Amino acid sequence: MFRGGEPNGSPKAMEDISRFVCYTLDHIGYSQDIIRLRRNYWRKYTRLFNESFGCNCITAGSKAEGITSVCESDMDCMFLPNNAICTDSVEPLLQLPGMTTFQTDRSNTVPGYTKFKMINYNKEATPFAIQESLFRENSGDVFASSTLFVSNLNRMAYSDDFLTFHDLSGPAVPVTGPLGTMFDMVIALPCINADVLHSFRTRQRQHDWPPSDIIQDESTAVCQLVPVGYKGSCDQWKEWRFCFIQTELNLTSSLNDTQIKLYIVLKMIAKNILKCVSNEISSYIMKNITYWLSERLSARIFREENLIALILLALRCLQVSVKNMCLPYYMIPGRNLLAERLEPNTRLILSDVISKLLDEGPQLLMRCEKLRDGLVVMYRSPELAVNFKNTKESFELFNYLNSLQNCENVFELEKETDMRTFLRTLLSDFNRWLLETGNTDVFAQIISLCS
Repeated sequence: MFRGGEPNGSPKAMEDISRFVCYTLDHIGYSQDIIRLRRNYWRKYTRLFNESFGCNCITAGSKAEGITSVCESDMDCMFLPNNAICTDSVEPLLQLPGMTTFQTDRSNTVPGYTKFKMINYNKEATPFAIQESLFRENSGDVFASSTLFVSNLNRMAYSDDFLTFHDLSGPAVPVTGPLGTMFDMVIALPCINADVLHSFRTRQRQHDWPPSDIIQDESTAVCQLVPVGYKGSCDQWKEWRFCFIQTELNLTSSLNDTQIKLYIVLKMIAKNILKCVSNEISSYIMKNITYWLSERLSARIFREENLIALILLALRCLQVSVKNMCLPYYMIPGRNLLAERLEPNTRLILSDVISKLLDEGPQLLMRCEKLRDGLVVMYRSPELAVNFKNTKESFELFNYLNSLQNCENVFELEKETDMRTFLRTLLSDFNRWLLETGNTDVFAQIISLCS
């Protein structure tokens, strides 16, 4: 399909292949319409869940980003206690009744990490795992230990008729639900820290990404603290890591179509090729590379005809990062995402594998199973690929709408008007391409859901 060497000698051929890859990605579940649908669905579902159960849950990862369908990968969710909070300035929160309040302490910690000490304590409202993680320093101050917190979460490992909680994997509790559905649950602490993203908000940028409304949004001060300390730190057991789920979701949502496709292909490369060498080259690493390229390059570069060139550029950036053992975290550049992550031998192997990928050029995409299958079908039978896209997207839309309708019944919410308004809004957004499928039976069922 991709003849070796030809694209390197022909920019036109490289551009044609890039367009073909973009067109194929649109037809295997990564069109702008279906990505927007998924984001809307998970945003709405999470809100319904929180309203129903009175909890503070955040849907994260590829589901919230809209780049995986329901059954394509595990769901990532974070639960935050309602009556405990950490902040850099405690005075405004001291008057809140029933709250357990902590204050961040970033002294002697590397960027992106913090300790926190207790300022105000309400035992009845404080989750058990946090209660059991508290310890007193020689100074008399009471701090929370991330290691103790995680060890107490391990007590959650059990099974019942509905859910099975497994042993921890990092800070996450893997959970198996009905019909074998999997999700990773992280329990963290909500945090308000106006200063930690100072560099993100104030650094000079030559181009217009990210949008200024995201950079200046006051909600960037709202973050989460996950129970992970810095590897190699003497205080690792009592350090927590800053996390910015909502801000990163906003950043991902602001990427244009080519930037999103770059991120998707890099995720595929990490999963299908680089994971065999090291699990440390994760989707999160690839997302940060996408962010940096989006900031450093003009938006004019991110066009579909340049996708292959951008993929190769991203791989070169990754190779340099691996060799130097340094990839700055996009939100806090002082935090090195590769610190203490790769053994010398692993670095050499990774660098060699990336060099081979760069030599292969567009042919490397054939190593990514899902993309390879899509490219083959699109090349041999474009009509079949178009029919597959229409059927898959129609079914996925119907599935999401039906799921939200069930949520209305199961959660017994009173906001029926809001739910139906949302269903109608989703239907309007995708009315055009639903009609184009000619699948009138599915369309009639969706109409009945919203009536």
